[in-house]
Amino acid sequence: MKFGRHLIHAEPWSDIVATICRPHAWIHMGHMDLKQRYRDSVIGPWWICIQTGVTLTSVGYVYSEIFHAPLAVYIPYLTIGLTLWYYTATSLSEGCNALIESAPILKQVRFPIPAILLRVLYRNFLILLHNIPLVIGVLVFYRPQTIGLGLEALLGFAIYLTNIFWLGILLAIMGLRFRDMPQILSALLGLLMLVTPIFWDVSVLARPIALVEYNFFHHLISVVRAPLLGHSATSTNWAWALVGSLTGWIITLLLYKRTYLRLAYWI
Repeated sequence: MKFGRHLIHAEPWSDIVATICRPHAWIHMGHMDLKQRYRDSVIGPWWICIQTGVTLTSVGYVYSEIFHAPLAVYIPYLTIGLTLWYYTATSLSEGCNALIESAPILKQVRFPIPAILLRVLYRNFLILLHNIPLVIGVLVFYRPQTIGLGLEALLGFAIYLTNIFWLGILLAIMGLRFRDMPQILSALLGLLMLVTPIFWDVSVLARPIALVEYNFFHHLISVVRAPLLGHSATSTNWAWALVGSLTGWIITLLLYKRTYLRLAYWI
């Protein structure tokens, strides 16, 4: 495969950069994955939007009563948080299995590891896009005055994606080396969903809790959600997102460089 031969490099950073600069392979594979998943469906991936809408309607009305929060405040908060969490959990879970599931390809052709991860992230990004009309509809209906902070939200979303990318590469390598990692990650994601402010707001806590204050995913979601709700993310949120991105990429690149030549044996 011409794409594969040109994108294999000795240095992991050049491998990642080259993969991003030549996106045709992983974009095509992401589209084909989505088409295959919904091939015989009448409305295709729009079922995702319907499912999310039903969940938000039922959970939103119940939890707004539990937390004594007005619907105009709670529904947008829950919609953005749940949409981002779906993307986070699905991307990390599938990313952890990406190299294992792509073993037939990697055994036959020289294919860049980052392209396998970008295929997963892009596929889930297409799924995320089907929930965007729902998010926009909720914001326009409940909080039309918050749209002016969209540029800050876009910046936060870009930082959010860079963090999901390095986490995906890191988990893919660990999942390939340690085959129990996907099951461990599944259990951790279930726990994180409960302790991350998705269904509830930090303001309901009587005092600061370490599982929330040092929850990396809480800060990642906040740099996107806070601007869309009409107020800027805190400096703590931005610090966690930026420092986490820098530190995470350094660790991931070092691990990738160390394990680069061993991945074929682990497959």
